Amino acid sequence: MRTRIRDLVAGSGVSWTAVVDAGGAGIDLATFVGDDVAPVRADDGSAIGTDVLLTVGARPDAEAGGLGDAVAALARVPEGGHALVLLGWPPADLVEAPVAGALAQAGLAPVRAVATPYPDLPVAVLVVRAAAGAESAPAGAAADGAEQPSWSEVTAEAFETALGAAAAMWAEHPEPAGRARSVGRGVDPEADAQLAELARERAALAASLSRTEAELRAARDRVARLEASTSMRVGRALVNAAKNPRSAAKLPRQALRMWRMRGGRAGLAEARRRSGESTAAASAVGESARLVAWRGASLEPRTRVSLLGVVREETEAALARHSFVVRAMPDDARPLFDRADPDLVLVETAVSASSSPWAYLGNPVATERERRLLGLVDAAQAVGRPVVLWRNTPVHETAALGDFAARCDLVVDSAPARSGGVAWSVGVSLGDAVDLGAERDSRTAVLYAGGFDARDTARRRALLVEALEAAGAALTIRPRRGGVPAHGFPGLLGAAVGREVDAHGYAEACRRAAVVVAAPFVVPDSSLGLRDDDLLALASGARLVTGPNRDLEALGLGGAVRVAPADDVAGTVRQAVADGPLTGAEHVAVLRALAESHTVAARLRRLVDRLGIDAEVGHERGVAVVVAPGTHIDVPRLVESVLRQRLRPTELVVARADVGSPSDLLELSASGVAVRTVTRPVVGYSDLARAVDAPWLAPWRPGAAQPWADTHLLDLVVGAEAGDADAVTLAASGGVRGTSALGEDVLLRRSLVVSDDLDVLDLAHWAGRGRTLVAVGSGDAS
Repeated sequence: MRTRIRDLVAGSGVSWTAVVDAGGAGIDLATFVGDDVAPVRADDGSAIGTDVLLTVGARPDAEAGGLGDAVAALARVPEGGHALVLLGWPPADLVEAPVAGALAQAGLAPVRAVATPYPDLPVAVLVVRAAAGAESAPAGAAADGAEQPSWSEVTAEAFETALGAAAAMWAEHPEPAGRARSVGRGVDPEADAQLAELARERAALAASLSRTEAELRAARDRVARLEASTSMRVGRALVNAAKNPRSAAKLPRQALRMWRMRGGRAGLAEARRRSGESTAAASAVGESARLVAWRGASLEPRTRVSLLGVVREETEAALARHSFVVRAMPDDARPLFDRADPDLVLVETAVSASSSPWAYLGNPVATERERRLLGLVDAAQAVGRPVVLWRNTPVHETAALGDFAARCDLVVDSAPARSGGVAWSVGVSLGDAVDLGAERDSRTAVLYAGGFDARDTARRRALLVEALEAAGAALTIRPRRGGVPAHGFPGLLGAAVGREVDAHGYAEACRRAAVVVAAPFVVPDSSLGLRDDDLLALASGARLVTGPNRDLEALGLGGAVRVAPADDVAGTVRQAVADGPLTGAEHVAVLRALAESHTVAARLRRLVDRLGIDAEVGHERGVAVVVAPGTHIDVPRLVESVLRQRLRPTELVVARADVGSPSDLLELSASGVAVRTVTRPVVGYSDLARAVDAPWLAPWRPGAAQPWADTHLLDLVVGAEAGDADAVTLAASGGVRGTSALGEDVLLRRSLVVSDDLDVLDLAHWAGRGRTLVAVGSGDAS
């Protein structure tokens, strides 16, 4: 890993008191060491007068005096003083360059050498000034008669040794393709010759392949013409008549049809239509191709991860917002895989429910479906596509899929306690959970979305009844579709059991509830892990009552999660009912925690990274910081505001006229934030937005009273995802809600900024143009 200048300066253990730019690198070093460090000229000859020094050496193609000026400045460092030397040579050239000798002549010994992420200054060396006369001391004889090496030799050897680690690190990350390497810079003639020979061989093979493909196409055309010729058809008709004399009576009719196809009165197209040749051609394509002909095989440009899923409809709907999803059925799974060419195949065990097209998967009475699923797995693994099995049903329902799990590349479980897999689920969609128009006082219901499982122990059933009794008249029972049946509740419960709810109905019920009792309600111990239903209830703003759950408690959500002990279940429920739904500050804290790790995009990103797939996930939440044009930029404050964000922006866009030098923002580039400068005239935000790749813009105003908090961009993105908004603003009052006006701190959708030609001084006009505006507030300022 390369080291940034800021980390080198902060981690060197010395207090820098002087800055010398001896090489003209154009970097504002005060950005890294602070404004209290005095700049010193390299060629004025005055004494440094300090014990430390920061200097920048020249690039190898600069004037020859650049290194001399740097050495002259280094010679003015007092004894014991340190210097951080930034050099423009790659490590391989530094070993051969006369830098070691120059440092030795100046009386400086290397302490540490590292590689940096800055293309113009790839190597940094920390040196210390030795005692006076160290170099002038003559080389004497040691006690054993051996000659003592000179100071120059010792320094040069130490310098080369210190650069070894940096050179190895640099080799792992070669120079960019657009940056030409100088002649003789680490070039291996033998390797170049082998590379050239491989290139010629590749070109010859490509030409041969092209010729072979052309010959194959010509042969296919000849065969097609031969089979379609009248001579071939007449010959076939005569042979068939000879084999079957009864068909000889059809020869005149066949001859008339051939004459028409050859160009008779009806014409070739009409003859094909009348004879049904189009139907025969469709049949020749094959049954598999006809099955998928109506199912939209065309895809958008492959900029996102693509997966083929043997999944339920709700799983497809959740993943489709962040990836290309093709849902496979038993009859078309294999041809769909060939058409879509997905990055991975996802199979969930819940698809084997009785109402699903994959019903009874793994059951011995439905071996045909399992055979087709195995054929899909074999096809995927034959071309190197990973197959993931998501076990999200009880073990007893899909126990027969154990052998199938052994053939998959990865097995994940909704319950982390199950052996043989890792914890994973689809995650939560904030847009489905948050209701922008809901008022806190209107939410009074206590929701239990589950059934009464007679297979539980008597103790667990009694604790569930105790919890539901404590809810009183506000209790609402809604069983989940496909879950435990709702019948069997004791008659002493005064609440009626409503109709079943699917995934969409459950989200809607949570948005109206003040408290949600986790289902299943497992007390006193629980190994359920992070269930999507529980996270969705929290994201909706309801307070959750659950049994002990280490994974849920580790989120640190405070009073948003009420853990019910076995000896006070009723008291926990009553306290949650008394507290009501989440406050605005609690709701925003919950949404922050979920947005970072437990949304659909975050969970899909985790799965893709585990499989080693290089595909884009989560681009829809990318943010670009745009600097208001025509203003003075406080570079240290801007860098601090951007780098402290919990949600790091992908890029920063600024007008070229507003930045003194591109190197002023080099720290952002080294930290992974792409810096884009717009050279054309800039009037408003729309001019900057055209240079942005991210879908969201966050304007940065240099004159703001306070720098950005570390959750600034995260809160704005939470509002964008929760409200499907066109613009998001920060508010003093807590919570996420709709608004009619924008404040100073905003997040804007890039496409609308460009289409509306948004001006830098006028943001309020969006409120009257049919846009969806959302306000997010933590409540800290209220």
